[in-house]
Amino acid sequence: MTFSSLIALFGAMFLLAIIPGPAVFAIIARSFRPGSCEGYI
Repeated sequence: MTFSSLIALFGAMFLLAIIPGPAVFAIIARSFRPGSCEGYI
């Protein structure tokens, strides 16, 4: 594996790690409606 491909792999993994998935969006949407305590249930 070359250094440039290693950097590209690290960049792609970093982007995938910081982008929240659909479950996080569902919890945030549920928290906005009734209040922050309801998002955890």
